[in-house]
Amino acid sequence: MKKRNYMVRILAAAMAVSLIAGCGGTSGTPQSSASAGSAQPVADGGPAAGAPAETYTLRFATGHQETDPTFQEAVKWGESVKEKTGGAVVIECYADGVLGTPEDIHEQMRQGANLSFQADAGRVANYVPEFAAISAPYVLDGYDQLSVVDQLPCVQEWEQRLEDEFGLIVLAWNWTQGYRHVYANKQGVSPDGFKNVTLRSAEAPLWVETVKTLGATPIAIPYGEQYSAIQTKVVDGCEQSVGNAYNSQLYEVCKYMVETRHIFMGNCITVSAGWFRSLPEEYQRIVREECKAAGDVVTKNNEELDASRIQEMVDKGMELIPYEQLDIEAFKANAQPSYEVLGISDAISRLKEDLAARQ
Repeated sequence: MKKRNYMVRILAAAMAVSLIAGCGGTSGTPQSSASAGSAQPVADGGPAAGAPAETYTLRFATGHQETDPTFQEAVKWGESVKEKTGGAVVIECYADGVLGTPEDIHEQMRQGANLSFQADAGRVANYVPEFAAISAPYVLDGYDQLSVVDQLPCVQEWEQRLEDEFGLIVLAWNWTQGYRHVYANKQGVSPDGFKNVTLRSAEAPLWVETVKTLGATPIAIPYGEQYSAIQTKVVDGCEQSVGNAYNSQLYEVCKYMVETRHIFMGNCITVSAGWFRSLPEEYQRIVREECKAAGDVVTKNNEELDASRIQEMVDKGMELIPYEQLDIEAFKANAQPSYEVLGISDAISRLKEDLAARQ
C-alpha cells in the first residue's frame, strides 16, 4: 500500500507540470506520441485533413474499475472525440483512482493541468456550495429531471462562478448511476431505525449530511476502503449506487439492501478551464457534445443493469428491504435540517423553481 501511494504521488506530481502532452492511448497507458505544433480547426464537425499539427491530450480519471460500464463508455467517448477531431484531441482514461484523490486532481486542474474527472456534485460543491442542491437527498427524482440540469439558469450561473473563480468547467451532468441505497448489516424502515447504525461516508459535507438524513452516524472512509471497513466492523455499512455496490461485492459483507432511493445520482465530468479553453472552439464543442452523448449511454446501460444486479445480489444472500416498505415521508422530513446545515435551502428552492418553469 505504501509503495502504491508513493507511486501515485510521483504520477500526480508529474502530471501537474505536464499541462499539454502529445500522447495517445485509451485505457490508462499511453500508446503513441505526437509532436506539438499549430492546431488545425475542424470544418463542419468533420476531421481535419491529414495528421493534426498539434495533439491535445486529456487525462480522464475515475474511481470506477475498468470493467464498469462508466469507464468503458469513457473510453468510447475518447475514441469518438479522437475520430471527430482527426486525431487532434486524445483522451486517455485511467480507472481505479490511480491518478490520485479527487481533491488532488481538482487542485491540479485549477492550475491548468490537462486533467478531467468524474465527480459528484458534492465534490464541486467544495468550490461553489450551491451545487450540493443537485445531489442533496430527496431533491431530484429520476433522469428526466437530472438530464436538464445543465439548462437551468441557476445551474448555469453556478457553473460560470466555478470557471471564473476556480478554473474548473463542467462538461456534462448526465453520467448517472441511478438511485443510491443503504447496504448494511443492520436495517430500518425509517430514520429512527438507523439511530444506532454507522455508515461509511465520503469526506465531503454533502455525503456526511446525507448519512445523517438517513438517521445513521457517518464515518468518513475512502471509497477503496469501504469493503474492508464493513468486513472488519469498523462501520455497519454504507450508502451506494447499485452499480458500485455490485462491483464492490458488498453482498459478501452486507446482509441487507435497504431501497431508500435517497439520491438519484448524477455525476458531472469536470475539466481544467485552462486546458479546455486552450482548444480551438470547434474542438471544445466536440469534446462537450460527445461527453454528453456518452453520459446518455452510461445512464441507459446502468438502468438496464441495475435490476439484474439487485437480483443477483439477492441470489447471493443479500436481503432486500423494498422501497414500498419504508417510511419515505419520514426520510424526506429528516432531510430538511441537512439543507440548512449545508446552507443550500435557497439553492434547492431555485433549482426546483427552474425545474418547474420547464414543465
